[in-house]
Amino acid sequence: MPPIADQKPRDAVIRGAAGIFWNPRAKANDGRGKPLPNGRQPQGCHSERSEESRRYPVASVFAANATGKGLNMSTVRIGLIGAGYIGAVHARALGALKDATLAAVADPQQDRARTLAAPAGGNAYADYREMIAREKLDAVIVATPDNAHRDACIDAAKAGLHIFVEKPLATSLADCDAIAAAAGDSRVRLLVGHTLRWEPRYALAQEAIRRGDIGTVSYVYARRNNIRAVARRAGGYTNVARFLAVHDIDWIQWSLGERASRVFARTSSRVLTDLNTPDAYVIVLRFPSGVLACVEAAWILPDDGSATNDFQAEALGSEGALYISVQDQGLRIDRRGGLKFPDIMYAPVVHDQTRGVYVEEHRHFLDVVRGGASPICTAAEARAAVAVVLAAEESAATGAEVAVAR
Repeated sequence: MPPIADQKPRDAVIRGAAGIFWNPRAKANDGRGKPLPNGRQPQGCHSERSEESRRYPVASVFAANATGKGLNMSTVRIGLIGAGYIGAVHARALGALKDATLAAVADPQQDRARTLAAPAGGNAYADYREMIAREKLDAVIVATPDNAHRDACIDAAKAGLHIFVEKPLATSLADCDAIAAAAGDSRVRLLVGHTLRWEPRYALAQEAIRRGDIGTVSYVYARRNNIRAVARRAGGYTNVARFLAVHDIDWIQWSLGERASRVFARTSSRVLTDLNTPDAYVIVLRFPSGVLACVEAAWILPDDGSATNDFQAEALGSEGALYISVQDQGLRIDRRGGLKFPDIMYAPVVHDQTRGVYVEEHRHFLDVVRGGASPICTAAEARAAVAVVLAAEESAATGAEVAVAR
């Protein structure tokens, strides 16, 4: 296990509103499936789980806590840290659950916090630390920019609050380790929001792969392309590999039951020149078993195009293949201005209630908080996805194939 970074809150945080989350010291870069019939295991599954236990012992703490004595409560009181785009998605998802309440929201832009807190009658804060100190919370959702996850998670853990944190877990392996250690030391439960774990198409595909339905897997491909508006919203604090490709990296490793060992990556930068961020990443992953995988991620689809996203995946094996397509989701609206494909899976509003993947991941989080379930995505698994992204960034910068850090 890599050295765990200092777990004390950083003392150089700017105390003004603009610096509560966006810590200038935060680094931008740094170097379960069920058994198969007849006792067989998917390739790499047994050895990887054993390696995880040796190198990342806090992962077993989460599993032990999650199946231990749960919280005796009728309604889980949750504080939301971060009221940006994804924070708003989480707030709407929580509104669909009867056994959870959004008790408070914190964001440096307090007006945004008020907007999200008001429907649930919650309080708004500019500083999440004040929210944690003043509110009687059971858990928090950390939906800050990626490089601000560490401090928010550690402070929540020290306060004894269970944690749901958006992907990626952090932007460095040291920060991943610090978050995991803080949760383990405080014996709070931690769930990382890799949404594909709850997305039915991807979750069913993972089960099929791990069950051996397509035989011995040889090649996996995944594509996650999004519109330029997403890049303009998020490109200031992240890149397309961390924001989009990390989803598919996690899904591939989860599906195969093993971790990528080497990565080769290339980028293109011809459209978003004003943002100083790559338009696209192509990442080739090699696995110890011999599986080859390719992940493509771009965020330069036209904003006025027919689709706001183009997500694809396929896995090819000795006995068959499987394919996932997320664009035409079964509902098309053809109107003046072009053909549109409304979201019917992630956060659709049906009968004035948010449904879909985000609601289901929070339903699972409540089960984890109460001790009725183990986290579907552990800190160790989320860390493994971050390790691949960091290797891809290094490969793109150096032009060399890079070994993935453990």
